[in-house]
Amino acid sequence: MRYLAALLSLTVALSGATALAAPSPQTPPTVESFADVDRVTVGDRVNYTVVVRHPADTEVELPRAASLLGDLEVIETRPLAIGDDADGSKVTQLNYVLVAFRTGPLTITPPVIPLTQSNGVRQELTGSPLPIQVDSVLPPDQPATELRDLKPQIAFPEESAASIAPILIGVGVAAAILLVAAVWLRRRSRIKSEPAPVDLISITPEETARAELDRIAELGLGSQGRYREYYSSIAVCIRHYITERYGFAAVALTTPELEARMVRLGLNRWQARLVGGLLSECDDVVYARYTPAPERAKAVLTMAYEITEMGAPSRLTLVAPGEAGKV
Repeated sequence: MRYLAALLSLTVALSGATALAAPSPQTPPTVESFADVDRVTVGDRVNYTVVVRHPADTEVELPRAASLLGDLEVIETRPLAIGDDADGSKVTQLNYVLVAFRTGPLTITPPVIPLTQSNGVRQELTGSPLPIQVDSVLPPDQPATELRDLKPQIAFPEESAASIAPILIGVGVAAAILLVAAVWLRRRSRIKSEPAPVDLISITPEETARAELDRIAELGLGSQGRYREYYSSIAVCIRHYITERYGFAAVALTTPELEARMVRLGLNRWQARLVGGLLSECDDVVYARYTPAPERAKAVLTMAYEITEMGAPSRLTLVAPGEAGKV
């Protein structure tokens, strides 16, 4: 009986000690996120931070790797940073570098963050979406879909037509005589000579591509709902432009192969991503029969103009061959 009383006293004492040692309730975990800018242009970097405040005995895990956070692409994920808060809780910080490859009001969606409490209970936290405005790299006074005016034709006074007719006939006769004389002298001498250099007007790949995009815009295929024809025309134009500008057969490559080839050639990674993003969207419409919203149909033409703008020699950016594959 004496042993039973002692055992009971010991049990009560241990229970009291356990109750005293139990941790007091702590503030539940919270998450917030922010970006260093709220307005950028296509291809600019955005530093995005997610901050989790949680009890010291709760473990925060790195979210699953993501290629997109909402409408922006993840190009870099940095290691977790852990510190102490003033109230004794922990602060875990996640840092991302994002970039946008299309214009307009976009949204950054926070990642889902897994947590494990000391008792083994798991939960997931996520913050609120964050809006960001992405502007075009084109000058503000040059809308992408604005067609350029045609140059006016040279006008001649009506009364001068009759007076210049004899002159034109004389010039034609003289040219014919000179041509006959040149052929006769060539056959007589039988001396091969190099043709005289001819001055040709140099038309850049950018001018050719923009003229084709102007033509596509004038057809109004997007506004008519002829999306497959509209997106296919833009994709062909951009593939021909890449072929002419960078000297490889872009028309014979898949979209991922084309983007990888641009990177291997030492071209700026953002230019390659912008081309890949546009052609991927065109592939979805043309081959997967995806139907875009009318606003997206307008935006894809703007993106095509931006590709020709970024590829011009004055804006062309090359990276060292050893850095071509790095972000």
